[in-house]
Amino acid sequence: MQHLLKQVEIYSARKANRDNRPEWVAELVDTVADLFEPANGEGRVGFDCQPRENCWEVGLFLGSLEFIGGMKDGSAQYANFHFDVLAFLELFSEVELFRWNSVPSPEELELPAETPPSFLTIEGNYGENFVRVNIYTIPPADSGPGFRQYPDGSIKPA
Repeated sequence: MQHLLKQVEIYSARKANRDNRPEWVAELVDTVADLFEPANGEGRVGFDCQPRENCWEVGLFLGSLEFIGGMKDGSAQYANFHFDVLAFLELFSEVELFRWNSVPSPEELELPAETPPSFLTIEGNYGENFVRVNIYTIPPADSGPGFRQYPDGSIKPA
């Protein structure tokens, strides 16, 4: 029950934030989402956009598969994917930072516990706008699943 309430809370917060995004941020999200290629099966790109003091911060990831019913009920399977890094770099007119972050123990680095274990970060100008984009290898802990698989084997978007 708490999980469902949390999902409703997250959905409501994201819905409210969607209306505040500038058009260029929505365009960036759509463009970067096309650079994900699921290694097998289907993928559903999730994202989070937050205004920061000096820029917009955008995080993208492939949603997980949540099992409903059966022996794996409630467990999640992360999506394997390929990401076109060269095309990603070419979206920016100027790049100030481009790095791979490996965070096997977030508590040692004083990062939030929900920080994914590794992610790619780029900071730079997308057109005339300064932005930070994180490409996460797994969804953040507070994101919902991309798909749900039911005991009969059917898979549906979450």
